Amino acid sequence: MTIPDPQKAMLPLAGSLLLVVGGCVSGPRPDLAEGAPPAPPPLDLSTGASPASGGERTTEKRGRSETASRPSGPEEESEPPGPVTVDGDLTLDAALVTALLNNPGLEVARFGPRIAANAVPRELAAFDPRLTGSALYTDATQQLTAVQTFTFGDSGGDGSGDGAPEAPSFPNFLVTENLNLSTTVSTLFPTGTGLSLSGAVDRSDTNFTAEEYEGSWTLRLTQPLLEGRGRKVNLITLRQAENAALRSEWQLRQAVLNLVLQVERTYWELVLAQEVVGIRELGLRLATEQLELNRDLVDTGRAVPSAVLSARAEQASRRADLAEARGRVRTLRVRLLRLLD
Repeated sequence: MTIPDPQKAMLPLAGSLLLVVGGCVSGPRPDLAEGAPPAPPPLDLSTGASPASGGERTTEKRGRSETASRPSGPEEESEPPGPVTVDGDLTLDAALVTALLNNPGLEVARFGPRIAANAVPRELAAFDPRLTGSALYTDATQQLTAVQTFTFGDSGGDGSGDGAPEAPSFPNFLVTENLNLSTTVSTLFPTGTGLSLSGAVDRSDTNFTAEEYEGSWTLRLTQPLLEGRGRKVNLITLRQAENAALRSEWQLRQAVLNLVLQVERTYWELVLAQEVVGIRELGLRLATEQLELNRDLVDTGRAVPSAVLSARAEQASRRADLAEARGRVRTLRVRLLRLLD
């Protein structure tokens, strides 16, 4: 059994739903941006530039180096040109750029703003119009009893006959078909106002009766009057999500600044440690020369033998200082490599 023109029965319902959806979409969205926290300026990490190691400070350093390298008088000494390097090939700028591009911790921190920003559309979805619908179709066949057959097939009623059941002129089975279509459009406004429009169409048909249609419309409007009323109350979760996204942006900036600070501090500590190694090597060389001198003085009888023991102890102390300085260089080098990659 077919349904005669179901599209015609749902056209008024569909038209009204489209009007409501259009009004809901154009309503609350433009007002939600008002009162949002200000976003930080964009942070570009692709070029390796950072607030702590930007081009301004590098230009300033180079300007001072060029100024210092120019001879300003016969008594002033100019600084040697060229950047300070570690191991002869790693400059401070190169270390900063390498750390900003390859540091694993910073790479993980970059996902923080993206993850936090996903909560904002989720909270905005609370003010999106929602369309729900359902369709229910049932087809049942029931065998009729003698009484039901007499009820449906009784031709008496005009006073003739003895009321005895006649031969059934209708089928002995009752076939019932029911179709129920319902849909609802609802939305929530920032003021706490709730609007919903519901429509339903029921169709029933049997092999004994004609088709029957029944439709209904329901329009519901709710407005909280106490604690649930107002934009500030209904936009709390949205503002929290925006603040979380903003906090994540500043946390990323803090991570960049901390990384730059660690790289610069470790870099200059490594430079100092390498200079200390040179000083310790010079001290060990002087202690060795002093030991040889004392041995010559003892051999010529111009010094007591204890002078050799004292020089030997000084040489051992200088050698221990040199080993400690070299260990410090290796430790700082590993720390810098971890920051770079």
